[in-house]
Amino acid sequence: MQQTSEELAAYARTLAELASTQVPSQHLGGICRKLSQHYRALGILLREADVNRFFHWLIQSALTRRYFPERCQSDENFSSPYRRANLVGPFFDAVAATQNMARKIATLSAKTHLAGEEYEDDFAYAHFLHLLVDFVGPDKAALVAALDQFEEVLDGGSG
Repeated sequence: MQQTSEELAAYARTLAELASTQVPSQHLGGICRKLSQHYRALGILLREADVNRFFHWLIQSALTRRYFPERCQSDENFSSPYRRANLVGPFFDAVAATQNMARKIATLSAKTHLAGEEYEDDFAYAHFLHLLVDFVGPDKAALVAALDQFEEVLDGGSG
């Protein structure tokens, strides 16, 4: 397990260096997705039950997810398939680490289903969760609409 953690850490460092070299955002999505996954794995594979280190890795995952759509906004790149809402792992990492970052990730995530890039039911589920973290007060009509979309797709509506 120690060797696996070391390999994950080495690969994560490589991905982080690549992501920080100003790669255009259209090529950054896959890198950031892999980096978030590796950060989460590093937290899960801790040999000692060190809560602070576990949360550290979850926060790194969430920061990575936040970084990508921010870069997309600054590059005016709104067509990347990696902006899709259903990439919820880092969002859950932010929620688990009790970071307000979950709301920022939700704000930056796609607000509409990206056909051909994600299943519509996955989008509706993720969008519902993103709406729930609005600490000012969730938009009840939007929550109902997301649930209705989810139910319609599960009942055989659009796929």
